[in-house]
Amino acid sequence: MTSRRLTLPFFPIAPEEYNKQYMDELVRQFSIYLEQMQNPGDARHTTMALTQLPTSKTGLATDEVWNDGGHLAIAGYKIWAPLGNSRLSVQHRTAFNVNGGTATLGVLNTRPLTEIVNTIDDCTVSGTDITLPAGDYYAIGYGSGYDCGRFRQSLYNATTSTPEILGGISYSNPTYPNQCASNFCGFFSLEEESTLQMVMTVQTTRATNGLGLDADPGDAFDTIHAEAQIWRVG
Repeated sequence: MTSRRLTLPFFPIAPEEYNKQYMDELVRQFSIYLEQMQNPGDARHTTMALTQLPTSKTGLATDEVWNDGGHLAIAGYKIWAPLGNSRLSVQHRTAFNVNGGTATLGVLNTRPLTEIVNTIDDCTVSGTDITLPAGDYYAIGYGSGYDCGRFRQSLYNATTSTPEILGGISYSNPTYPNQCASNFCGFFSLEEESTLQMVMTVQTTRATNGLGLDADPGDAFDTIHAEAQIWRVG
């Protein structure tokens, strides 16, 4: 059932003989009806089925709707739909007794990534690389650092050689070593298919475990040195 707040056209009772005023009024009311059909205005529905929706916003005008991997999206707007379709989850993950690797001063230290969840169309994960199609995204993540001074974990676009999201600065004291994490979050847009990486920059080189200590807590579960969650939002 559908209801709309419209003033319905009024069709007068036909006269016995031809009447120009009647015909003019009839044409006017039909014109109102056609205008309402072409510009329906607001509506309230108890049920609705939208079939054969476009699966891309390409060519759509602002406010037109499309099917974004199972979510109803509106062209021209960013809609965050966490923990649903169009989501990627990756981790820098090792066995419980394996360190994260060497963190080197002066370079972009990339992390090997393991795909956990991937429901973004045309998205792939291979080695250190995340390949994403053009679109709008929201991402959150973190990276661990050990005994490397000031450090930053960022989401980096290797295609354009620019960071998409810069992480916050964290500090792991080389004199009194400790492990901590640098976090990042934010929106970003890709104009073309791009390769992204999780990269960490450090103040002090630390061999073997600068990208994270092995866990070895006695439970034999894997060690998570870094993680990123990416949602496609447009």
